[in-house]
Amino acid sequence: TDAGPLRLTDFNNSDDVEQISQELRLSDSNDRLDWQLGVFYAVDEVTTVYAGDLQELFNTTTLSIADQKSTSKAVFGNAEWWLNDQFSLVTGLRYTNEVREADNFTQDNVSEVGGSFLTMAPFGSAPIVLAAIDDEIDESSWSWKLGVNWKPVDDLLVYASASQGTKSGGFFAGVATNPAQLIPYDSETLISYETGIKGTAPQLGIRYEASAFFYDYSDVQTFIRDQIGAVPVQRLGNVDEAEIYGADIFVAYQPAAIPGLDLSLGAGLLSSELGAFESGNGAVPAGNEQPDAPELTLNLGASYTADISDRLSLRFAIDSRYQSESFRDAINDPLLFTEEYWVTNARISLYDEGNWDLSFWGKNIGDEEYVTQGVNQLAFGYGFRVYGAPQTYGVSLTKEF
Repeated sequence: TDAGPLRLTDFNNSDDVEQISQELRLSDSNDRLDWQLGVFYAVDEVTTVYAGDLQELFNTTTLSIADQKSTSKAVFGNAEWWLNDQFSLVTGLRYTNEVREADNFTQDNVSEVGGSFLTMAPFGSAPIVLAAIDDEIDESSWSWKLGVNWKPVDDLLVYASASQGTKSGGFFAGVATNPAQLIPYDSETLISYETGIKGTAPQLGIRYEASAFFYDYSDVQTFIRDQIGAVPVQRLGNVDEAEIYGADIFVAYQPAAIPGLDLSLGAGLLSSELGAFESGNGAVPAGNEQPDAPELTLNLGASYTADISDRLSLRFAIDSRYQSESFRDAINDPLLFTEEYWVTNARISLYDEGNWDLSFWGKNIGDEEYVTQGVNQLAFGYGFRVYGAPQTYGVSLTKEF
């Protein structure tokens, strides 16, 4: 797990997934009303297996199996009511019922000479179940949307909306050495408010979007480091409440004086705050940032396309993404902290539109190092951080048929 030579908490993971879904919709539109009605049905069955090797840590191996099934049924309707040529009212309603079943367990195989240090069972003992659950969740929820659109002219849209959505609860499917780690997490509810503007200025070659939003979460699902059992785990848990507010802006520019040149700029401002919650390390006061919620993000792009012949074109493109510092878990662990960083990519393409494309590209050409995720297991004297992909170059050939 920590990329070292010792078999501390090494796990080989495999998943078997079967899924079927069906959605039926009926819709119609006229000068005053665009509407849609529908039903949805889905079944997901997932079997997850973790074969654990903890020989240098606990002198044993483990086996974790999680059989989970989710059945979802929903009925929904959406309508856009045209009040006049400029104003429309958007309404939507969805009822969902979901049943999640879980039969999960983790066992100590007591497989090494001398016996397991995890359960102190002597060598030759039968496997010992450390944690198990056989349970189901049956949840029903309502989602809705109410919005208004205003188009004062053909090239401009001003909008505002309020909506509610629900993310269903579930069960931890990983390695658990204490039954408390398998307690299901609750569903998450989000009420979001957003207002914004979208438009184009064809005479200037400009397309733009801007929005401001506020998200009000209840029982937000987030990663929590749980140290209840013998092996610390990072699993989904609930925080009673959380808030996010921010703003986004995007501008694309195609100057008429330089045909083939495309420029774009995107920026996002974000502020997030988690409520108080309990973790494996005790109570965490309100005020932590949500995981993966940087205060500032920037996206810059530029490309230039030149026609070589009636069929062949050459395109040069570069894009860059900036992200300010952020945390990777709800605890706001400083060991799982990401400093601000820039990642820049570039591509040169020779292509015949709709036929073939030959590209030479470079990703993260500045070889920036940045943390994407990690786990702190210093209780056992180690941990790990996962970094983004390093500087990479390549060639791609695409043929369309």
